[in-house]
Amino acid sequence: MKTVFSLIFLAIMGSLFPSDADLLAKEAEARFSVGHYANAVMKYKALLGEELSATERAVVLTDIATVMVSEEMWDKAVSYCSRALDIADIPPHVSMHTFYIKALALLESSREGDSDDAVAMAREGLAAAENAREAWRQAAILYGDENNFPPDEYDALYGELKNVLKALLEREHEQWLASLPFGEGRNLLAEHLKKMISKADTFIGATANELVLAHHRNAFVERESSWRPLWKSLQAKVSEKDEASFREAYRHYNSALDSIAGENLQRGRDDLLAAYELLIEESDDGGGGDSDAESEENNDNTGSDDVKVLLQQMDYDDKIRELDKKPIREGQRPW
Repeated sequence: MKTVFSLIFLAIMGSLFPSDADLLAKEAEARFSVGHYANAVMKYKALLGEELSATERAVVLTDIATVMVSEEMWDKAVSYCSRALDIADIPPHVSMHTFYIKALALLESSREGDSDDAVAMAREGLAAAENAREAWRQAAILYGDENNFPPDEYDALYGELKNVLKALLEREHEQWLASLPFGEGRNLLAEHLKKMISKADTFIGATANELVLAHHRNAFVERESSWRPLWKSLQAKVSEKDEASFREAYRHYNSALDSIAGENLQRGRDDLLAAYELLIEESDDGGGGDSDAESEENNDNTGSDDVKVLLQQMDYDDKIRELDKKPIREGQRPW
């Protein structure tokens, strides 16, 4: 689905370019506005052949990237934005929009790419979106209006990229968990259950406001959804000897989550401990049929730790912003 994006600085294009280039700029804008994208790109490329300042060249490159976004040519849009951002000393009121267009293109690319590429693009897009917001703030300060804040679409794009990246990382983490052999997966679950028991002890001993505790309990239970694929995949790999105890451990695990969500913390802790002891008992009995060599062979995915850390970090909200922020309204930008 094509979306028409406004070109940057339409109101000031006439004063931005020298008179010889002004006609080309206006022709390019006009052709873009009626959907003649190929012709608009031709005019912009001709404009790049004129004698332009560094700022003017960055604006034209960003405008070409904007056309590419409208044509859903995400890679080319990213390339043109990168060329614009490589220009030294472009002012923040130019770079903020360049970062925004780049983040937008990377967002769409991350939706369409394969797993590894999608994660890389979403990460780069998230950084670009944050740079766009920071450049807006710098521009507002530079032009003497520090009370102006990035518009809603900047924050919305940042939030959407963050959600996409989180979903991609969760999928990557779940795929890694599901690939583990039984013995290694069982041991990982046991270590995780120890951490859950410690967290339950923290909840039981906490004296914070009940609304705050409820928020943390709910977030705690919600985060556990990323571990269910491991439990389910191990059920298909468990030996007949250990099947009954493993299923019982899983039952205690599910019961614990229900109890914690229902504010019965002590019962939840007891179920977690029961699940942990059952898994440890299997491990002590040498159950599961995985040799030490197999566990070592499959224990080289150190990147999974990085993924888990990133997911934990992304569970926290962005920095709290004031509710009464004054947006920069159309036609009232300080530049």
